[in-house]
Amino acid sequence: MYYPTEVNDLDSVTFRGYVLENVDKADFQKQREEIVDAVLDQLETRFKPFKENKILKACMAFDHRAWSTKPWDEQDETEREAGLTDIDTLIAAWKPLLQSMGVDIVLARSEFIAMKEHVSTRSNLSTSTFERLYTHLFNHAGDDSKRGTTAVPSFFNALCLVMMAMTLAVDTSICERAFSLMNRLKSAKRNR
Repeated sequence: MYYPTEVNDLDSVTFRGYVLENVDKADFQKQREEIVDAVLDQLETRFKPFKENKILKACMAFDHRAWSTKPWDEQDETEREAGLTDIDTLIAAWKPLLQSMGVDIVLARSEFIAMKEHVSTRSNLSTSTFERLYTHLFNHAGDDSKRGTTAVPSFFNALCLVMMAMTLAVDTSICERAFSLMNRLKSAKRNR
């Protein structure tokens, strides 16, 4: 939890509303800056592998908040095709798995563009959260029974890429939970 610390002109330091006495302002500022720098350096070191991972970077192509905010008919070809190199990276990395799932790799690229068009032409989707957008697309893709001509097109091949991107574990907590569960189920007492 963040607690604001104030250093004012009256040679006093306030922390959570309490005045700290006998505190040198310059020394306090210096120590605070050193602590913040140390924490930022630690975070940078800890998450550097994630920032440099090409698969994780490529998964950002599915973040609709980074897509162009211009109306679809005003976007140029570069804006419309933004993210295709990331899609190619994911396809190359997951090609055997995608093929075993029956994904048409050529269609996945065109469906990604069509999915971007579908989202950008509907304000309720383009402004929604990541979770709501993809919940909507997964639940309603290809569903024309209720919507008539305004059906959500099937983006099966592109959504398979989204599904695989969503299953990536970006930290070890999932593994740690699995081992904890395993230890609870297979304890020394139960093994006797």
